Amino acid sequence: MGNDFFKTIAADAGAAAKSKPKAKPTKRKARDAKPAPAEPAAPKDEPAARVRPRGRPKGSGKQGKRSMRGYKLAGAYIRETTRDDVTDALSAENKKRKAGEAKRDYSDLVEELLTEWLKSRK
Repeated sequence: MGNDFFKTIAADAGAAAKSKPKAKPTKRKARDAKPAPAEPAAPKDEPAARVRPRGRPKGSGKQGKRSMRGYKLAGAYIRETTRDDVTDALSAENKKRKAGEAKRDYSDLVEELLTEWLKSRK
């Protein structure tokens, strides 16, 4: 069963490869692509569902810290349980605030604590 066995397998593989011509892969171009089927229009008696735009509504007057000058992202690794407990405490504190009173978020708390720490060092 020595070398004859491997020669037979190699010959069979070669014959199989020769008998099946390889198909040349074709590249489809964007112009050849079929357009997606259009969705059926909603009946006239039912209003079309409105899709809300992403992000903050225009004209709300509020701006996120990410787009404000003078703010910079500062990350830190803290324990997951600490982060969860702080988030829960802030949420409870914000629920107690009166209407119109500014809510304190995580970044406000971190900035407040860091500022107090800097003052204590002087």
